Amino acid sequence: MASSSAAQDRVFNGPGLSPFKRIVTILGVIGVTALVLWIAIHEGVSALGSTIAAIVFICGFIIYLRIVAPIPFTIEFGSESLVKRSRNGEVIEVSWDQMTRVKEEFFPNGKRISITVYRKPTAQQEKTK
Repeated sequence: MASSSAAQDRVFNGPGLSPFKRIVTILGVIGVTALVLWIAIHEGVSALGSTIAAIVFICGFIIYLRIVAPIPFTIEFGSESLVKRSRNGEVIEVSWDQMTRVKEEFFPNGKRISITVYRKPTAQQEKTK
C-alpha cells in the first residue's frame, strides 16, 4: 500500500504533569509544611529537633518530586526517522534503518502505555534503547 510521506508523518504529544495534579501537589506540600510549622510553634523549643528533621524530609520530598516529574515531549514519526523532542531541549533522532525493534505496551482498554524503540548503536557512548 503506497501512501505519501505527508500522510505517514504523525506526531504524538506527551503532556507531562497535568496542571491539576501540579496544583494539588503544591497545595499538599504547603499544607504539610504549615502543619509542621504550626506544631513547632505550638510545642516550642522541645520540638526543635523534630521540626528540623521534618523540614529536611519535606525538602527531600520536593527534590524527589522535581526529579520524577514527567517532562512534556513530542514524538514525530517522519518518513525518514523517528524524532523525540522534549521541552528541556533534548532531541533524539533515530533513522528507520538504525531501528532493530519497536515494542508497544497497552492497557486492556487499548490505550497505549509506552513505546520502546531499540536501535543499533553507531558509537560507543550510545544506548540501544
